[in-house]
Amino acid sequence: MSIVALDTDVGKAEVRLRVAECYVALKEVKPALTELEAVPHRLRSLRLNLLLARLYHSSSYDRAALAAYKECLRQCPFAMEALAAVAQLGLSAKETCALLPQQEPLPSTPSSRGGGKAAGAGEVHESCRWLQKYVEAQAHRTANENAASLDEYQQLVSRFPNNVHLHLHMGQVEASQGRNEEAMIHYQKVLSPFN
Repeated sequence: MSIVALDTDVGKAEVRLRVAECYVALKEVKPALTELEAVPHRLRSLRLNLLLARLYHSSSYDRAALAAYKECLRQCPFAMEALAAVAQLGLSAKETCALLPQQEPLPSTPSSRGGGKAAGAGEVHESCRWLQKYVEAQAHRTANENAASLDEYQQLVSRFPNNVHLHLHMGQVEASQGRNEEAMIHYQKVLSPFN
């Protein structure tokens, strides 16, 4: 396959995506799915896979939605919408974390005593630990384990105090438990994150 043919195929995939987005705007789900499914797997972008997954999910094609969300996570492990959706579709935190890229240890460097201890051991693991916490919080939320979910979200908010998504999730969990005062505090932070 030549470069020109590949560019043409990618262009066709983009056109199909735009047509599907138009169908979605018109609330025509089946024709949108038909357009997206016509794009070969190797040409599907993250944007296309997310739309496909959303449409499957809204149409109650849970198995297909889960596969599409997993493909999104393969393409971009930080696709937060996909992480939340796989939890909602029943994938456990452990299974979801297995989809995320595995961190490799940092290379060893001699320490000041001449040993071969790894410099910054655990730094790579800790740098993505928040993502695992988010996955666990979503899984607890899906399982209606509100106390555990709030605990995980609270740990994340202490690390990312201005993250509106975390405050929104915390507000939703608080509201579902009837704790409207606490929910209101989080919702106000969503509306004015830097005040």
